[in-house]
Amino acid sequence: MSIFDKFFKNKNDTKCPRCLGKGNVDLNDIERLNKQLFWKPGKCAYCNGKRKVSSTMLSTISEDEVYLTTDLPKKERELFLKNNPTSKIVAKEYAQNLELFVDEIYKLHSENKLTEKQIAEYIDSEKLDYIIKGDTINYVKKVIKIKKSER
Repeated sequence: MSIFDKFFKNKNDTKCPRCLGKGNVDLNDIERLNKQLFWKPGKCAYCNGKRKVSSTMLSTISEDEVYLTTDLPKKERELFLKNNPTSKIVAKEYAQNLELFVDEIYKLHSENKLTEKQIAEYIDSEKLDYIIKGDTINYVKKVIKIKKSER
C-alpha cells in the first residue's frame, strides 16, 4: 500500500469476505464457499489481492461469484464490476455451463456406469484447462466424491 493509499483510503472498505482479508484464497476458503469444483487456491479475485473491498462491491457482487476469477481478463473484470449487462449475462451463462459440466460428469458415472478413467478420456481436456490444468482424472474423482456427498 502506498502512502497515497493510506491518506485517501476509502473508509467504507471492508475486509474481503472471500479471502477473509488474507489477499489469497486457500482451500479452507474454497470449501467454506463450496467452490471446490470451480476454484483453485491463489490470489483472491474478489479483492484482487488487496484484502479489502468496497461496500458497493459487497452489495452488488456475491463473494462466491463463480465467474470472478483471476483468469478473467482485466477489461472483462472491469466491465463485470461495473455491472455491465452483457458481462452479467456472460457470467450467468458461465456459471450455468460449469454446473451442467459437473452434472454431466456425475451422470456419466452414476447413470452410465463409466469409470473415472473412462470419463477423463471422454472429456476434451481443453475444456477443463481453466479449472484443472491437465489433471482430468483427479478432477473427475473430485466431482464424483463431492456430488455423492450432496445426494
